[in-house]
Amino acid sequence: MEILDIIPLLKKALEVSIVNYKKEIAGIRTGYVTISLLDSVMVKVYGNNMPITQVASVSVQDSRVLVVQVWDLDNVDAVQKAILASDLGLAPIIEGNVLRINVPPLNHERRQEMVRAVAKCTERCRIALRSIRRNHVDMLKNIDSVSKDALHKTTTEIDSVVAKYNKDVDSIFAKKEAEIIVIK
Repeated sequence: MEILDIIPLLKKALEVSIVNYKKEIAGIRTGYVTISLLDSVMVKVYGNNMPITQVASVSVQDSRVLVVQVWDLDNVDAVQKAILASDLGLAPIIEGNVLRINVPPLNHERRQEMVRAVAKCTERCRIALRSIRRNHVDMLKNIDSVSKDALHKTTTEIDSVVAKYNKDVDSIFAKKEAEIIVIK
């Protein structure tokens, strides 16, 4: 491994962490209904846990109603149980192979719970970024041909790259928090 390989590897690892963070918070409910609300729901069908999007199509009927159309009629109960078991607080109504989910507006207390959930995800992401930073600094130190000046310069560059990604996490958190708090 060369010293020049460290920064691109670091950026790639940090980018993966940010993408995972965005996916994780996309499933946290905001003031409006989106199909990503059910992304975290796993359904036990055919002996396996599968994402709901692999057994049904999810769409938004209007501003407060999600429609889940299950492809196999035998899986309707499993999909309903999975939605009920999720921490989203939703109660689907079965109509044949379609589940209608009336999403009630969030009250103040529930909004605060959602903000706390996003804050927990944010902290896990920050921990992941620190861990990635530590791993890359260790990789840098394990390169035999690195001078002390190059080590210091590259460590400083690593710190600035990680700081930029931390700012990105902060702005993503602020945006998601604003989406949750706004009453629509």
